[in-house]
Amino acid sequence: MSEIDGRRIYCSGRDLHTISSDIFSYPDISYLELSPTREASLDFKLNELPRAIGRLNELRFLILDTNNLRTLPNELCQLRELLVLIVSNNSLIALPDAIGYMEQLESIHLANNYIRDLPTSFFYLRNLTFLDLSSNKLRQLSDGIGQLTELRSLLLYDNHLRLLPDTIGMLKCLTTLWLGQNRLRTLPRTLTQLKQLDWEHNYLSTILDDNPLLNPPLSVCRLGFIAIDRWHQENSSLGFLILDGVQQSNDGRNSMSDETTSRFY
Repeated sequence: MSEIDGRRIYCSGRDLHTISSDIFSYPDISYLELSPTREASLDFKLNELPRAIGRLNELRFLILDTNNLRTLPNELCQLRELLVLIVSNNSLIALPDAIGYMEQLESIHLANNYIRDLPTSFFYLRNLTFLDLSSNKLRQLSDGIGQLTELRSLLLYDNHLRLLPDTIGMLKCLTTLWLGQNRLRTLPRTLTQLKQLDWEHNYLSTILDDNPLLNPPLSVCRLGFIAIDRWHQENSSLGFLILDGVQQSNDGRNSMSDETTSRFY
């Protein structure tokens, strides 16, 4: 069913199979929702976003969640006024290379897809305050993340991340960071520069749990940034290193991480 309400268009059910070209005859609409209703979700989903989407140059909100989209057309990047893009619960494997041209974007929802990497231009989105990439296939996070200095929420839960770049310490506005269920063995010390983020009194399992952390160990990380800083100071002075998953001192002697973490309780 398609419904037009002022400058808003809602399209669901059977209409998602073949979107009427009439929708793209309203270049001044500001809100477009192309998501299945709960009742129709098993039968009617959008498999392809028409290239004509680029005609809606006044669009501010685009909601495409819970469809079968594998790609997004390059024409999407012509929506220079878009503020909110919701494409969670699809089958996306990549984002358009020109996504960085959508400079007004403030909120991007991409959870539950198959995205492995972010295009270079993604880090031109300097107005982003909310980014959800939970439950994707991200293997690394580019140094470019440090350019998104307006970010307040960065959700990277349930990916394949092994390292975080030092530039993450540049996200001074960050208040929410989810890194749980990744493959992180170490946290950059620059993370402790994010004073609005510290989880000392409100730790959640989504923040770091289910990572094979050694540097510092998860038991220290859960205690917050003061404990993390203290761990780094003490272990740097002792010359501790993480080599192939084993914590060793510079003189070659093995050291059990539990022995060092116990000092912070």
